[in-house]
Amino acid sequence: MDNGFDDVVGLVIIIAAVIGIVFVIWAAIMCVAVVGQIVGMGYAIGNFVLAVRSVSAERRSIWHYKSAEAKSDLGTTPPYKGAVFEEYAAKMYIMGPVFADIFSVIKTAIKLNFRHRMDFSDSDKGNWFLTAVVRIYIIGRGISIYVFGLLFSIAISLVIMIVSACCASLLFPVIGVFLLSESIYFKSKQINFRCASCKKEYSLPKYICPSCGIYHNWLKPGRFGIVHRKCLCGTILPLTVKTKGKVFSTDPLTGAIVTYPLMLSEIDCVCPFCGEENNAGLSHNISIALVGGASAGKTTFKVAFQQQFLTDEAIKQDLEVDFPDKESEDEYEMAGQYFSGRAVIPATNSGVKSDISTFSFILRNSAFQADRTVQIYDLPGERFESGTAREHWEHFSFTDGIVFLIDPFSIDKVRRDNSCDIKDSVMGICAADMNVLIESMQSTFDNLRLKKNKNGKFELPVALAISKVDSPLLKQQCGSKAVDRLVKGAPGVFKDRFAAMDYACRCFLDMNGGSNFIQTLDNSFQTVHFFSCSAVGSIPKTSFTRFAPQNVMSIMQWLMIRADRKDLGAVWHPEEQVDDLSDDQKQLYRTARNYYDDLVLKPILVT
Repeated sequence: MDNGFDDVVGLVIIIAAVIGIVFVIWAAIMCVAVVGQIVGMGYAIGNFVLAVRSVSAERRSIWHYKSAEAKSDLGTTPPYKGAVFEEYAAKMYIMGPVFADIFSVIKTAIKLNFRHRMDFSDSDKGNWFLTAVVRIYIIGRGISIYVFGLLFSIAISLVIMIVSACCASLLFPVIGVFLLSESIYFKSKQINFRCASCKKEYSLPKYICPSCGIYHNWLKPGRFGIVHRKCLCGTILPLTVKTKGKVFSTDPLTGAIVTYPLMLSEIDCVCPFCGEENNAGLSHNISIALVGGASAGKTTFKVAFQQQFLTDEAIKQDLEVDFPDKESEDEYEMAGQYFSGRAVIPATNSGVKSDISTFSFILRNSAFQADRTVQIYDLPGERFESGTAREHWEHFSFTDGIVFLIDPFSIDKVRRDNSCDIKDSVMGICAADMNVLIESMQSTFDNLRLKKNKNGKFELPVALAISKVDSPLLKQQCGSKAVDRLVKGAPGVFKDRFAAMDYACRCFLDMNGGSNFIQTLDNSFQTVHFFSCSAVGSIPKTSFTRFAPQNVMSIMQWLMIRADRKDLGAVWHPEEQVDDLSDDQKQLYRTARNYYDDLVLKPILVT
């Protein structure tokens, strides 16, 4: 019995010892595995940090460029003339690059983790136990690096991505607020952009960095900045009208970096369609088109206005004048030569780049919300008659008024009646029929689909100007003498000289075969006013003739103030102001022709 009990006890002791040894070995293995896993975690975290550093270093190396390839294509130093900022620059970090970097970090971390392969080549220690411990450690570390490294990289990156997405979602409304405020500012100040070259209107020009010359297509709050944008060269460009940017320059004497403020209005810009310069700044454009047949007197009309307004009237009205380009400034200087009779006005010909020539000037006054840029469009008569302008008449879609010049001597009867006065004249005479010209213009406008009122009439105002009213007969028929007789003879009807002038011109054209012409104008356009005028002031007998304009300023004043009553109209106060006519006033030539017959024609017949 005792021997049997002892055997059982011995067996139990042996089994317990074996279990203890196995447990110790298992515990040791587990400890080694845990140590390996912990070490593996450390490696995984270290690899994630290395991946972050690697991507961060790459981001710093390309700085604000989209990629290293883009940087190498652009070059390492300015100037970057001809390049476009948006094609090379990266978005604000929170608006996109951060997400690309997060995926790059995950990818790099995984690559680094899988470089730690389970290498057992040095695991043989000559002792099975030590060899097993080393191999278990290697396996534990490897599994930890692979599994924990992957999960850790994804988890941390997911947290960063969520935080970044939240920040980006909060940034969008901020950008929207800035964009909305800029839009409200531009609309309240009536700021717009019109190209003098290609005759197109656009919402924003291409701005040119003053330091490196690179183009900025959309210099507004957005993905590249909210109130400022850093150009590729380091210049800080403003993104709003009120924001100040910074231009950095090196002092040639001391070598120190000097900083200069930069406003949006001070940055040179070009048309986004044709690339021509537009240095009018942030201004409100007023555009007036001069139309008519060849030799109708458009250029002489423009010369008369240039000199009368810019040399005299602008000074009287306390308006500061400037020019946005050298071409307009040179044209104004030459207009002075023509106006004083020291040079001969050349014919209006098509230009190298465009058919429609543009004369521009800037008006400034402390009362203006923004500068006013006035553009006068002048088209060669033969282009207008044929409708073959390279610009395709697009400027009429935003033109604020038209001066339609009619040469009275293009009418056979008028030319015969005044033959004695014009036989020795050097002036050209328009050969185009006025009815054909108005039909051509109406057809052009129909194709452009210009804005119409509820009655189907074009809202674009038209000043119909009978030009060259210089002969004694014309002055009595539709010029100053006719107006004087109407105002004096029927003061209750003609309280306004310009209303009397409209009536006299309509009656004159009506009795000379222009009834259809007048009716077409009234039926097609909401606002029409007839004028008689003379750019030269006399029938020129020599090419060198001094100008003495009549009614040119009144015609342009009516259209310009009508286009900008709020600002220009509040500053410009001419001695005689032209008002719009009622439908009854415009139809007076048909319903009350007796005033013209009795007060205008009878004195002429008696004479």
